[in-house]
Amino acid sequence: MFRGFRGGRMGKLNPYLMKLSLWWKKLGREKAALRVLLTIALVFLGGLFVGGLILATTVLSGLPNVKKLSQYDPSQTTRIYSSDGTLIATLFDQNRTPVTIDEVSPLMQEAIISIEDRRFMEHGGVDFKGIARAALGNVVSGEVEQGASTLSMQLARRLFLSNERTYTRKLREAALAWKIDHQLSKEKILELYLNEVYFGSGAYGIDAASSLYFGKNPDELKLWQSALLAGLVQAPSAYSPLSDRQAALARTEEVLEAMESRGVITPEKKQQAVQEAAEYKFRNHGVAGGSGMLKYPYFTTYVIQQLSEHFPENYIRRGGLQVYTTLDRELQEQTELTVRSQVMGPGLSLGADSGAAVVLDNKTGDIKAMVGGTGWSDSDQFNRAWQAKRQPGSSFKMFVYAAALEHGFSPENEFADTESVFNYDTPNAWKPANSDGKFMGPIPMRTGLQFSRNVVAAKVMAHVGPDAVAGLAHRMGIENDLPRVISLALGAGEVSPLEMARAYSVLPNGGIKRPNLTITKVTDPDGEVLLDLAKDRNKTERVLGASTAATMSEMLRRVVTGGTGTAANVAGSWVAGKTGTTDKFIDAWFVGFTPHHTISVWVGRDDNQPMGRVYGGTLPAQIFRRVATQALKGHSPNAPLPGVNFAKDTVVELCWDSTYPALPGCPKTYSEHFYSGHIPTRIKTEDGTITNLTPDVQASPTPEDADVTEIEVEDPREDAEVVTPKTALIPYQEKEPEGKVEVEIDQLELEREYPEAGEVEGQGESKDGFKFYPTAEGENQPVHTADPEQPLGSKRDYPVADTADVQLEESDVYQVETSEEPVPEATPADPITE
Repeated sequence: MFRGFRGGRMGKLNPYLMKLSLWWKKLGREKAALRVLLTIALVFLGGLFVGGLILATTVLSGLPNVKKLSQYDPSQTTRIYSSDGTLIATLFDQNRTPVTIDEVSPLMQEAIISIEDRRFMEHGGVDFKGIARAALGNVVSGEVEQGASTLSMQLARRLFLSNERTYTRKLREAALAWKIDHQLSKEKILELYLNEVYFGSGAYGIDAASSLYFGKNPDELKLWQSALLAGLVQAPSAYSPLSDRQAALARTEEVLEAMESRGVITPEKKQQAVQEAAEYKFRNHGVAGGSGMLKYPYFTTYVIQQLSEHFPENYIRRGGLQVYTTLDRELQEQTELTVRSQVMGPGLSLGADSGAAVVLDNKTGDIKAMVGGTGWSDSDQFNRAWQAKRQPGSSFKMFVYAAALEHGFSPENEFADTESVFNYDTPNAWKPANSDGKFMGPIPMRTGLQFSRNVVAAKVMAHVGPDAVAGLAHRMGIENDLPRVISLALGAGEVSPLEMARAYSVLPNGGIKRPNLTITKVTDPDGEVLLDLAKDRNKTERVLGASTAATMSEMLRRVVTGGTGTAANVAGSWVAGKTGTTDKFIDAWFVGFTPHHTISVWVGRDDNQPMGRVYGGTLPAQIFRRVATQALKGHSPNAPLPGVNFAKDTVVELCWDSTYPALPGCPKTYSEHFYSGHIPTRIKTEDGTITNLTPDVQASPTPEDADVTEIEVEDPREDAEVVTPKTALIPYQEKEPEGKVEVEIDQLELEREYPEAGEVEGQGESKDGFKFYPTAEGENQPVHTADPEQPLGSKRDYPVADTADVQLEESDVYQVETSEEPVPEATPADPITE
C-alpha cells in the first residue's frame, strides 16, 4: 500500500512519515481494522482543516472596516423649538441624539454592563467563559435560557449584520466583536452601544430614552432609573413602564441585584432604589414613538410642510436639524383651549363641530399661533387653518370696500339699501337680501360696512367691478381662485383662515404685505446655519395705498364698536374687524386685528351641513375676543397700528343728517377722520350735468332703462354742487322703501320769492321755473321747492308720491316720484346670509 516511499520524491518525505510507514508494516493483518480507523481519522482531521480554512475565508471575507466607528454618525433626530427656545417637536426615523460617554451617568454605565455583559472590562470582545457558562446552564435546565453575546457582539450585530439565526452570522459577529474590541477602547465601545441600542417607545439611544421616560439628560439619571433603562434593552416592549408597570419594576430589581452581585452597589443602596422605583408615577415625557413628538401638532405640521420646501423628506427626519420657529407657546395653548372649549361647548349645542384660528404678529408678519381643529388625533389630522377652503361670507366685504376706496370713493358716499336686482333682464339676475330682511334706505358706505348691509356691498361691487375686487384680494394674500361675479361681494369664493389673516394684516401695516414666517432659522447638529429665513421679514410688498389702509381700518373699527362685531371688542383696546356668516349658517367667521396681532377665526362643520344660528358676530367673535385678550398681555392695548399714523389724517366736520361736509347752518355736526383721496366732495357743475364722483375712474354710461332714484340737491344756486353715486359698471334696479322716502330740505338764500306750497307737476322744474337735475331720462324726475324756515342739511320723512301731481304741505319739500312697477324677481346666484 505504501510502496515507493524509498524512491523518488517520496523518499524525501519527512522522517516522521518514514517511521510511521515502518510502524504500519510491522502491524499485522490483525491490526488492519485499527489502520482503517486511523486512516479515517486522518482524513477527517484533514477535512476539518480544509473546511476550517474555507469557513474562515467565508466568514472573514468582506468584514466591514470597524475603524470607521470612530466617526460614527447615526440617523439623528430633528428638533423643533418655539420662539423662546422650548422643544416642541421631534422628527425621526429613529429617535436618537448621540452623546459622549462623559455625558452618561456612571450608574447607567455600570447598570448596562451588569445586566448585559458583566465581564465586559475583562474579555477581548468574545467572552469564552461566558459562552461555557451559558452552555452549561442551558444543558442543566434543558432549555436555552442564557445567551453569551457581549456588548461588542451586540454592537457588531446592530451596526453591521442582520438578525438571521445562522452559524455563519454568529461567527461573523464574533469576528467583528474581536476586531472592535482590539481597535476601540472600552469606553468608546460602551458609548457607541448606549447611543445605538433601542429602549422602546420610539427611543433610540440613551439620550432619547432618558428624555422619554424621565424627562432628564443621561447624566442626571438616578440609580433606579439607570437600572430600569438597562433592563429595557433585552425586551423593550415587555418591560416598558408605560405599558406594564409591574414587569418593569421586577426587571429593575433584577438589574439592581446584578449590580449588587458585582459589588457596584450595596444591599442598602439596592433596597432604597427598589423603593424609589415603586413610588414613581411613570408617564411619557413627550417623545412619541413612530415618527416623533408633536406638542402643538397644528402648528408643527405646518412647519414640517414648510421645511419640505427646502430639504428632502429623508433629511428632515434623519439629519438632526435644529429648527427655530416663531411660535408663542402661551398664545398657542390659549388659542387651542379657546377654540376647543367654545366649539365643543356652546358651539356643539348650536350644531358646530369644528373651528380654526390663526394669529399673526402685525409688526413682523410671523405666525404666532395656529389651530386647525378641536383636537389632533390619529383619525383627524386635517389642519383647517390652512388646508380647509370655506366661504368667508361678509368678512370678504373688506376687499370690496377697500377696492372702492382705492378707486377714489369716500366712506361717506351714499348707496341706497333698498330692494334691488342686479343684472336684471338677464339669466344671471340676482337679488340679494340683508340678514334681517329689512332695508335702511340711503346710507353711506361706512354705515353699510358697519351693519353688514348686503345690498350696499353688492352695489359698491357693481360700481367697482368684480375684477378689481378679486385682483385686490389676490394681491393682499388670497391664493385661491375667486369667481368674477357680483355675489363675490358677499363671499361667494372660498378661502382659508390663514389667507384671511394674511390679507387683513395688510391694513394695520398701512397697506404693506409681509411674509408669514413659521421658521426663522435651521441649523445642523453642530450649529452650522443651513437656512436663515428671518431676513425674509424684509421682503415686503405694498399692495394697498396707505390712506386706503388707514380709512379701511377706521371703517372696520366701527364694526366692533357699534356694528355686527361688538362681541369681539376688548375693553380698553383698539380692535377692528369684520363678521361673516354664510347662507344657512354653514360657515361663520370673524377676522380682525389689534395694534399688535391679526386674528382669523372660523367655525363650522366638517360635513358642510348647516349649524344653528351661529353668526360671525357670536361664537367666532367671542373666540376672537378671548384670543386677542391673551395676545395683548405684555402689549400696550392702544398702541398705534404699526403701519398707520392717524396723526397725519384730516379731520372733517360732517353734518349729522347728510353725512357730508357741513355747510353753514347745519344743526348738528360730528368730526370724522379722512385720508388723502377719501374726503367726501361735491362735484361742481355749470350746465346741470351730473358728473362722476370719481373722475380718476372711467365711468360707464347709465343704461337707458335703469331706474336711478337717488339724487341729493345740496345747495342749488348758480354754482350748484350735486352728489350722486357714480354710474355702475354692472346695471341694477332699485326700489324705494315702501311708505316713505328720506330726502333733504335745504335752506336757500336766493334774492327772489319762494314758490308757495301747492300743486307741482313732475317735470324737473318748479312752478317758478327753477331748474333741477335729473339722474336719467324717463321715470323718477325729481321736483324741488324750498322752505326758508327749514335748517340747511336736515332730513325728514315724507310720504312717497304715487304720481307727479302732488299737493305739498305747508313746508315745501324735495319730492321724488317713484315708479309703481314692481322690481323684477330674481333668484340669488349664490345666496349669502350676512
